[in-house]
Amino acid sequence: MGIFSWGKSSKLKGLEKIITTGPTDNFTQWMKDQGKRDQALEEYLDICATDDGIKTMMAGEAASRADLKVIYEEYSKTGLANAILQTIANAKALQYVVRAKKKGVSPLTIRLNIVEYSQGKLSEDALLQQVR
Repeated sequence: MGIFSWGKSSKLKGLEKIITTGPTDNFTQWMKDQGKRDQALEEYLDICATDDGIKTMMAGEAASRADLKVIYEEYSKTGLANAILQTIANAKALQYVVRAKKKGVSPLTIRLNIVEYSQGKLSEDALLQQVR
C-alpha cells in the first residue's frame, strides 16, 4: 500500500480479509455475515478517503468517496476485489483508474492493468504513464 502508517496498513489488511471472504461450507452463515462485509468496506473506504495523499488526488481529479465505492463495486464484480482494494489504497494507482475511466480506456484494459499492478508487474508510475 505504501501510503499508510503501519497501524493503518494493518487495519486495512484486516478489513480487506473481511471484505473478500468468500462463501464457506455454511452458505447461510456467509449470507448472514454480509452486513459485516458491507460495514468493513465502508470503513476501508473511509480510511482511504481521509488519507492526505488520496484526498489530494481526489480533489485534483474531481473524484469523491462515492466514486471509490463505485470503482470497488464495478471491479470487484469481475473477481478483482483484492486487487481493486489495493488500488484504492494507493493514490497513484487510484488516480490511474479515475483517469482511465474519464479517458474512456476500455474496462478490460483497466482490469488487466489492475491485475498487473496488484501482482507487482506494473508500478504505480507505469500505470499513470498510460493515462497522461
